[in-house]
Amino acid sequence: MQALRQILQEDLTVVAGVSSLGERKAQGWNEIDSSFFDFCILPKTGWWKFATNLIKETSEGVHLFGGIFADKRFFLLMLYCKIKGIKFALMSEPYAETAVGYFRDHSPFFPKIKLYLRPLIYRLAGFFLGRELFAFFPISEMASTQFRRNGFRSAAIYPFGYFVPKSSSLPSTSLVAASLSVTRIIFVGNLIRRKGIHILLDAWRECQHHINNPKVQMMLDIYGTGEIDERDLPLNAYVRGPIPFGHAQSVMAQYDALILPSLHDGWGVVVNEALLQGVPALVSDRVGAQALVKAANAGAVFKADSVTALVELFVRIADDPLQLKDWANGARKLADSLEPSAGADYLLACLEHADRGLGTAPTPPWTRV
Repeated sequence: MQALRQILQEDLTVVAGVSSLGERKAQGWNEIDSSFFDFCILPKTGWWKFATNLIKETSEGVHLFGGIFADKRFFLLMLYCKIKGIKFALMSEPYAETAVGYFRDHSPFFPKIKLYLRPLIYRLAGFFLGRELFAFFPISEMASTQFRRNGFRSAAIYPFGYFVPKSSSLPSTSLVAASLSVTRIIFVGNLIRRKGIHILLDAWRECQHHINNPKVQMMLDIYGTGEIDERDLPLNAYVRGPIPFGHAQSVMAQYDALILPSLHDGWGVVVNEALLQGVPALVSDRVGAQALVKAANAGAVFKADSVTALVELFVRIADDPLQLKDWANGARKLADSLEPSAGADYLLACLEHADRGLGTAPTPPWTRV
């Protein structure tokens, strides 16, 4: 949004449902910098009048909603736009197709109920809104498939992703392993089942028995918070604790590869951050950002929830360390296409195409490498 505001040089208003999310704040996230645009929080009382007045004041523009149910009030506001004939667009991640898809699921029953109900709810949303969207921006190929299946019109679908700036700050500390002849793998994220941490640890433990080259040393550093018994860690695996917000790229830059074995990840911004630093990413096929990895041969994609597939990947890397260098070259080619300015240019091109409805639709920046 900041890059978009700088390009447009026109008024841009961002409305949030809440000021911050508890689990994100607990992870060390900072509040957004809203100095580049008009920013407001949807009030708890009088929100309908507040929001509809704002929509009417900007009725000639395009109203972009971030998720159908990110805030349930926004679904009603999209219906309002539909009734009033006001242009509205939607940007959304996919919903989880696994029972361990979300932070707050602690009961063994509610996740299974959600797994059954989600497609039905999205199909209902598609019935009311699917053919009225000015444009739809699915975050990942999975989102595109899901929304097409649930009745959202194909003609206005523009694949999208997340865009973050490259950090130019240098690492404040150097790793002990940096001076050794080892292959360094990093995991960054919540240490929960949804992120596949149990798959990672099982695969790491198993791969130690299959690496036949005694000269090859591999190290796994795990950054994040969660439930892990450090006394039961596999050989050469270490829990390093959380990374301060905004410093992930400088830490990742010291490693040879990022690993993200999620069972469900709508996108996975850590993949962007690794690739921006020229670090290849090893991701499961349930990670939305696999699109980036595939576009430039910037890493590998393996089957989610498969210890065997991950073991084979680790052994492959151990047998051919030069493979990581090839993937790193692919990662470096992607850097410019992952910057916020590239995302803003693409968003504007998509909105213009949706408005005119002529010619070939723009392609995502990462596909042009």
